[in-house]
Amino acid sequence: MKHHFRSFAFLCMAAIFTLSIGLSACTGGSDKDKVECTNITFKASGYDEGKTLLLNLGESVTVQATVLPNNTTDKTIEWATSNADIGVEAGADGRAVITAYDIGEAVITATCGTFSKTIEVECVTAVAPESLTVEQSSMTIPITQRAKVVYYFEPANTTNQSVGLSVTAIGEADSSMVSVVEENGEYYITVSQLAVAGDQYVINLRSAADPTITATINLTIGSLDVESMSFKQDAITLSINDPLYRLVPVFEPEETSYREVTFSSDNPDVCDVDEIGTLLPKQAGSATITAVNKNDESVTCSTTVTVTTAETEYLMRLLKKSDVAALEAVSYEIMDFETDKVAFNAWKKVLSEDSNSASHISDAGWAIWMVGFDTYDDDGGSNGGEANAMVYCKINVPATATQMQFVFRAHPLPDDMAKFKIAAITEDNQIVDCTSGWVTMSNTADMFYNIDVAEFAGKAVTFVVMQDQIGSKSAGSYMKVSLMFRRCLFNVGDAALERWIEDENYSILAQQK
Repeated sequence: MKHHFRSFAFLCMAAIFTLSIGLSACTGGSDKDKVECTNITFKASGYDEGKTLLLNLGESVTVQATVLPNNTTDKTIEWATSNADIGVEAGADGRAVITAYDIGEAVITATCGTFSKTIEVECVTAVAPESLTVEQSSMTIPITQRAKVVYYFEPANTTNQSVGLSVTAIGEADSSMVSVVEENGEYYITVSQLAVAGDQYVINLRSAADPTITATINLTIGSLDVESMSFKQDAITLSINDPLYRLVPVFEPEETSYREVTFSSDNPDVCDVDEIGTLLPKQAGSATITAVNKNDESVTCSTTVTVTTAETEYLMRLLKKSDVAALEAVSYEIMDFETDKVAFNAWKKVLSEDSNSASHISDAGWAIWMVGFDTYDDDGGSNGGEANAMVYCKINVPATATQMQFVFRAHPLPDDMAKFKIAAITEDNQIVDCTSGWVTMSNTADMFYNIDVAEFAGKAVTFVVMQDQIGSKSAGSYMKVSLMFRRCLFNVGDAALERWIEDENYSILAQQK
């Protein structure tokens, strides 16, 4: 019996020893994986990193401490003060309240693990402001730029040197074009890219301690000078038979107020250029086309144009014969982009090279957004009315169809024009203008436009929808989507006829052209 008891006791001791070793191993692994604190950051009202935190007698302030790195294992912070007259009381989640009980100085220490960081605090009697002045009472800030607001209190040791700032627009200026932002205790006046040069504002400063202590800055919006220009292509090869090609410089900065240029050709007998940058090829050879900024003639850009006599591939601007030939004709009575993504993907998209960087064509989930903004007017005048965005699709026109309906929506801003044009390309590459030129969109309601397709019945026809947006940059038109293409349908089939629009008040009227 004693023998069995000794065996049992031995086994228990062995098990305890083994468990002890296991626990020791686990503990050792945990220590090895422990992440120590390497930094602490502080955030408190009136406190700037590395500066003394000033408190009035009896004032309290909450400090938020953040332990770094974020994956520190133990983020517990212990707080201590070097002077009981300026106390510190720990709170939850790294917060602590510092209170000034009496005049004096103290060092507040936050410790996490083996790392410590301090805040120097001074308790003073409140010094009231007597006056407030600004370094610059008049400022000119260019569009898209910003400037720091520098101000001073008298006496210089005013306790509370915080200010409130507001913006007042003068005359017809838009107050939303100027804002004041705070960054690390400093204030900056920021001017929007849509602001108008010459507009005037007043920046109002008011003492936080005494609202009767004020100062003002008279602000004028300045023009943003052009720094450089460039063409998107250093060299262009152009057939004498090609359609009009128009050059538009790219400006740096893009928001510059000075975008007017003068174009010239060093060999106009080969390729001339008109006042808006349209290339006019005349015979084989090469020519250098140069643009000179009208505001600063030292800012220029050039490109080399090589003119050939090769037969052009282009049917119209942005669209080649090979593009149309590569299309497979699709058969639809209705192409609704909200419900039929296959139909949506049947439409090909292309952008003009002379529209700015805001241009794009995209799928918004229920329409094709055709976006493009031109620096110069090419809305259908003597220069040929070129598009800056285009979608096209080859469609088998139903044998019994006599009309095709296109449904659009436009989003123009004041002084902005959103236009579209529809063309049909036949199987033998003949181009038919279905809208008799450009049609202007003038509101944000859905609108329809019907074209006659009886002559195309039973044939594969490529329909092209072109967009052209011209507008006032100051009105922000280059920031807005101009044309939404929602659906197209033929006047055949039950599904299509159910969606057919007949209300003339809903249509795009002919006089809008």
